[in-house]
Amino acid sequence: MISTASPNRSIIQPQLTLADRVRICIHRMGYPQLRSVDCQSEGDSILLSGKIESFYMKQMAQEVATKTPGVRAVRNEIQVV
Repeated sequence: MISTASPNRSIIQPQLTLADRVRICIHRMGYPQLRSVDCQSEGDSILLSGKIESFYMKQMAQEVATKTPGVRAVRNEIQVV
């Protein structure tokens, strides 16, 4: 994947897996609690796991994962503690 930083310069980034893309989207939400969410992918399915403090944050992680391009199924095994 190539992204252009300026018209004269390009930055080459390593190919990201689906799990990496979901993890980045979840972390960009800006909630520190979501940093503990782990993502694994198999094909177009995502497994969310980890421990967080509220059902709201669990649902937020699931919504972001569901809306990430390329994701067809999400299994949410995040534990609320």
